[in-house]
Amino acid sequence: MVKWRTPVVSLSLVNSDEGDDGLLDFAQDRLTSFVFRDRESKIDVCEVTFSNYDKKLLDEPRLKAGQEFLVQWGYPDNMSRIYSMIVKKSHESGTNFTVKMKGKAVSLDKGRNHRQWQGMRDSDVAMEILREHNYDGLTLDVVQTEVVYPTITQSTSDARFIQKLSKRNRFRWWIDASGAHFRPRKNDATPYKWYTYRGHFDGDGEILSPGPNIETNFASDIARIKIKGIDPYTLEEVIAEQGIAGGTAEENYAVSLGEEQEIGDPDNLESNRQGNVTRTEEINIGLATQSEVNAKAEAVYREVSERRYKMSLPVDGDPQLGAKTLIGLRNYSESSSGLYYVKEVEHQIQPGRYRCDCKTVRDATGRTYLKKKFGVGKKNQSKDPGGSSGPPSTKKLERTLTTRKGPNGETEWVYAFVKEGTNQVVKTAEVSEKQKAQLDGR
Repeated sequence: MVKWRTPVVSLSLVNSDEGDDGLLDFAQDRLTSFVFRDRESKIDVCEVTFSNYDKKLLDEPRLKAGQEFLVQWGYPDNMSRIYSMIVKKSHESGTNFTVKMKGKAVSLDKGRNHRQWQGMRDSDVAMEILREHNYDGLTLDVVQTEVVYPTITQSTSDARFIQKLSKRNRFRWWIDASGAHFRPRKNDATPYKWYTYRGHFDGDGEILSPGPNIETNFASDIARIKIKGIDPYTLEEVIAEQGIAGGTAEENYAVSLGEEQEIGDPDNLESNRQGNVTRTEEINIGLATQSEVNAKAEAVYREVSERRYKMSLPVDGDPQLGAKTLIGLRNYSESSSGLYYVKEVEHQIQPGRYRCDCKTVRDATGRTYLKKKFGVGKKNQSKDPGGSSGPPSTKKLERTLTTRKGPNGETEWVYAFVKEGTNQVVKTAEVSEKQKAQLDGR
């Protein structure tokens, strides 16, 4: 049962000399509309519309471009987290005065920076850039990426460049009141909420009219991904698969792309991610470790399923509902019920009314499993650099590109694997012909 309450909006001006932390005393009296778009891969946007019948807001210095606000909304006993927003512009239309703000990350989207980094990871570069903007310690949340690149070149603004690095690693990056974040999606997250479709909109449920709008794309029948690579340590083939596989229950784990069992059961997440298989797509990525193959399989499968199911869902206002979270839909159709990943939430508040419009894609969080041959998975077990067989080595190795002298004195590109914290080269591996051509043509 939806509880009808009056929503509120709080706007606090940062670095204000006025009392009450710069709270706009006219916000509640004049506010006619509030829209906040919480977006996964783009900068958040906020539009606040005030009644300007007396034209006083045209000269209000607190609403000029460049001012920073802390924005919060919801109900007195259930407020959203705090967002840092920068005023970009404002305009008047009749008796309405609208202020447009963007997330604090917009402060990094200025000009073009041309520079290079040598022998660093993408996460190291992102951390260095964010520290330049005074994010450090508890305000800096960066998860380390794996690959060490010989050269990383920037030719765009800091915000666009960090976005490029995040896409290359299938990461997300954003800035909020708690600081700057550069990290992968949390695949083990549990759904924030389950929404039940009742078939009618009489104010008794959380789903609002006109209900779910699901767009399906079955142009591609890919429902299973197999990624192959060559382990640089052992030069053996490594394989990772994503989807329903032939084998035991422990080996199989997939997402909901077809008919599901136990639809919408919030206590059985695995059953909600199981679906039917139609076709397997095989991709060979060349030289790669098992972890890189696993990550590639998961990322490709997620992208395939996201293109296949998209859903727009209008629901009752919830200040805790945000992008980068999971929600569930049940009691709809068999193929459409299940888990969805929220790409964007638009919070809309008007006097006495609050609703959320969600843009989601089908959740594709599966567990990549190791393809086992001959029943024991011997072929895909890593070996210690010394050549002894057995379980994967626990020693951390760093991979980097370097050169060496060939048999005829020519310069060759090779991968060197160095023990972490030392300069000891444990093993080298050849670079593919395609990579050689790219490197020689730089």
